[in-house]
Amino acid sequence: MKSTSVAAVIVFLLLTVATTCAQTPTASAQTCPTGEEPYNPKLGSFKKGDRNFNIYATYCLKGITAGRSGWVTVSIETVLIPGAPLLEIKGIPTMLRAEDAGRITFSKADPTPDDKPPLSFRHYSYPVQISDSAEPRKYMVHLNLGFPDGNQDKELINLDFELPVGVNSNGKLEIAKDPPPDSFQAALFFPVKHTCKLKLRNLFRDYNAYVESISVDSEPSGWIKPFTMTPAKDEQWNIAPSGEKTFKVEFDTTPFSANLIRGFGGTPPRLKFDILYNDGFRRQLTYDEGQHSMTVSPSGWVLLIAVLLGLVFGAVVRGLLEFMVFQKQLTRKAVGRIVTSSVVFGLVVVLLSVLGQIELKSKTLSVSSSYDNPLGMLGIGLVSALTGLQLLTGWLNAVKSGE
Repeated sequence: MKSTSVAAVIVFLLLTVATTCAQTPTASAQTCPTGEEPYNPKLGSFKKGDRNFNIYATYCLKGITAGRSGWVTVSIETVLIPGAPLLEIKGIPTMLRAEDAGRITFSKADPTPDDKPPLSFRHYSYPVQISDSAEPRKYMVHLNLGFPDGNQDKELINLDFELPVGVNSNGKLEIAKDPPPDSFQAALFFPVKHTCKLKLRNLFRDYNAYVESISVDSEPSGWIKPFTMTPAKDEQWNIAPSGEKTFKVEFDTTPFSANLIRGFGGTPPRLKFDILYNDGFRRQLTYDEGQHSMTVSPSGWVLLIAVLLGLVFGAVVRGLLEFMVFQKQLTRKAVGRIVTSSVVFGLVVVLLSVLGQIELKSKTLSVSSSYDNPLGMLGIGLVSALTGLQLLTGWLNAVKSGE
């Protein structure tokens, strides 16, 4: 075999080994202050003469974000051949688009050699400053590579690569401004399951949004049972750039008895969503401004029980008034008559009040309230039991006098 053929085979084997080993450049590997693994994309491969050159970048993704400064190391790898010229970076990296020049700035870096046969590395660690106004997207960086000055091969290699700039806050995932969920009913002593839809919109220009978890609660808390939903083990909640995704949210309204003191007539609660997601480059973000208006209303049974409790309580109060104030001797039969008449006439007044949406008034008491408020209905039942007979008698007398 000729010597030239042997040399060609040796060079081929060395290049094969170089390409295999190049997947993890060993020299000058950065250590990230956040403890994350450095990101190590391959930028390209070039052939100069009879040698191949592989170009890699190394940086910490969480540091490549708006308003921060960090380091971007560009490594040039080739087969180590004594006396052969080494490829180098000419000047400093620049932004491919002129309008991006003020957002990302690179500073000068001197090469660091790392020769470990059969490979040779040259590392250029560039300080990089990213402005607060930098939009989270992929920026194109331009490099010029060539042999040292004085080499007869003066041709430059132009290399452009993506630098994925992110943000540490104010991410690009939000709830779509759709109509709020419908009214949800609450039972008296047990939770009630409900379902609503949550539409999320990804406003990242270049990045997918990977939703890791959605935590749901009410604001103020206590109206629903809080919970967190996450993807299944082999599932990804992925939203494409400028895309939308709708999630089915199932939750339980808490029993009305748990909210008895606060009642249902105050400020309406809101569904609150805290969303944990990432931009596909290990940068985790939280969206905690997601809220939907909601109406929690009592069920018909809750209102009925509230009215009945009010009627019974009113009947008892009336019986006590008959005995203590008017000094009437109450027999068992009289007590039964008072309670029965109070409940029956009170129920008639309640029905007339609800159907007519009117305000109850007597000489001593008046009450008006929202008719979907259990506390209000309890009050209406109480007043109706106390004054129902007098109110109906007064209405009847008024009708007769009109004749």
